[in-house]
Amino acid sequence: MLKNESLKKYIDELIDEVQKELDESNVTGNVDGYQTPFAFSGKRKQDKAKADSNIEVTGYTKVKDIDEAYTTFNSGNSGRTTTHLDNRKYQLKKDVNGAKIGNYNNVVLPKGSIIYNLPGGIFVNHPSLKDKFSGIKETPKFGFRLTRKSDTILSIEKSSKILESTKVKRPVNRWLELKNDESMHANKKLAVGLKELKYQLAEVEKFFSWYNKIKNINELDSSDYWKRTNGHIYKIKERIINIAKTLQEIEK
Repeated sequence: MLKNESLKKYIDELIDEVQKELDESNVTGNVDGYQTPFAFSGKRKQDKAKADSNIEVTGYTKVKDIDEAYTTFNSGNSGRTTTHLDNRKYQLKKDVNGAKIGNYNNVVLPKGSIIYNLPGGIFVNHPSLKDKFSGIKETPKFGFRLTRKSDTILSIEKSSKILESTKVKRPVNRWLELKNDESMHANKKLAVGLKELKYQLAEVEKFFSWYNKIKNINELDSSDYWKRTNGHIYKIKERIINIAKTLQEIEK
């Protein structure tokens, strides 16, 4: 209990400290030679092209432009990757070979199968698959969970048509998918989701460490930064505060 109280006190102090810095930054936005951070979000075509080229440096993929299968690096230094499907629901136009369901390898996903890409995993539903896998529970409505194999996911993407797309208003659709996902109860959604966020934050933390090393190796001072860099720092601090406040609400 004492440890939790100490952590809560630390987070509260951190939020107050960063909030004070942000307030001071807003005040200095009226000083000549300094623009407020909100001026840095360029809308010009050249700004967007620059952002697209710079995003490759971070190792991430630009989400809003994704409309097919894509790959991301796992957290840590293993070098392993995970392949994802971008849309929610597919229907196979031809058989897909080499899938894995539970302990069953080289499963053939028949033409006409419905593929569900959900927060709880990728599922396949087809009448011919019912009662075929002994000891493996079939999820109502969605079917059997597929083991996430890159070859299988890429084959699904190439051999199917999209029935439901998450390309339009993706953040809203992803929230509705999570809220309405019947394959997991609320406790499991929290456990799985927060575990994944923990890994993602570890990845973000690693990148911050790298950029701090770049700063120190090159003996940069904050006065040397471009104005847009100060804007990025401001927005990151703002988001960290929001994350900390949301965590406090989850913890209650």
